[in-house]
Amino acid sequence: MGVDLSQRHDLTATTILIEDGGHFYCFSRFWIPEESAELKERKDKVPYTLWQKRKENNLSFCNGKRIQQEEIKEQIIKDIEFFGVREIRYDPTGAQLLMEQIEAETGIDVVAVTQSRPSLSPATVEIYNLIREKRLHHPNNDLLNWNVNNAISRPDNFNRILVEKGKCLQRVDGLISLIISYSYFTNYKTDYSGIMC
Repeated sequence: MGVDLSQRHDLTATTILIEDGGHFYCFSRFWIPEESAELKERKDKVPYTLWQKRKENNLSFCNGKRIQQEEIKEQIIKDIEFFGVREIRYDPTGAQLLMEQIEAETGIDVVAVTQSRPSLSPATVEIYNLIREKRLHHPNNDLLNWNVNNAISRPDNFNRILVEKGKCLQRVDGLISLIISYSYFTNYKTDYSGIMC
């Protein structure tokens, strides 16, 4: 499972990847604060309240003006149990305490993955390859589609790439959680048939 946690302004996103026969199936969830949903709709120019009604989008509104980490934790623990998740990989910015709590309560391994070219470039390249080869599948999640379409990537001097926002207001959090989740496969597994992360 990949986790990209926010506090107020970005989306919070988690993604679980399931591998089957060289194809990857992703299940993403998103959260935004309920009190800022309408403001975010105007600012981001997307219909969050409409998207929240579509089951496939797995978009939840957290009570209040901030992301409620307790709500996120409860859902992550449910998903760990339901999907048999083996490891959580996460962006450590603002998430360290939450991940330590989840690790203590579930015993699952949690691994911090910084959003940097050295740590995410291999997974980013592979995700782009899976998309191009039509081997990455999801239940037509509007938020994930939007995040992928917002993303750009630029290579550095060593030809390593990192996902960036195409415009300063656009969100890429779901794609980041997907790439973080996939980094499990690029870093540790050579035979990953049937693995859920």
